[in-house]
Amino acid sequence: MAENENQKKESPGSRKEFFILLLIFAILAGVLAGAFYFLWEKLKPPRLENKISIEKLPAEIPRQPEAEKQETAAEEEEAIEQEKFNPAELDVKVLNAGAAGGSATKTKELLEAEGYAKTQADNARMSGYAGVAIHYKTEMKEPAQEIKEILSATYKVIETKEGLNEKEISGDIVIILGR
Repeated sequence: MAENENQKKESPGSRKEFFILLLIFAILAGVLAGAFYFLWEKLKPPRLENKISIEKLPAEIPRQPEAEKQETAAEEEEAIEQEKFNPAELDVKVLNAGAAGGSATKTKELLEAEGYAKTQADNARMSGYAGVAIHYKTEMKEPAQEIKEILSATYKVIETKEGLNEKEISGDIVIILGR
């Protein structure tokens, strides 16, 4: 009889432990099922319903009429023309780095006569520079070439190069006049 009493006393604890284990097992089973479903959805191949098949494409692709093509080409040419530089808007700096006194001012006046209204003349911080150099920002290659042509009547050797640092390209185009 003592054994029956011990079994009765352990019985409620055993049931409680059984339900706790059953609850833990159910939670683990749910987590595993959720993880399996997530991986299955992530790794399964995409559905083909949303994709366009070759069979659904039109037999012939509509072509653009010739008149529209010509209008589009004319619009593109006009846009390119608008993208060309306007000399009056360019920031040009002429620096005297060893040339004769007043050379920067004379070059400034020459460029202003050609439409480069924002041209400034100054002395360079460095001196003893050899020749004439035109430094320009990457997008200013074409205007730099035009300035080179303008100055070629006055100066024999002119080097043009894309500015490498902020000192060399303090303006859109920087002209350095050396000895």
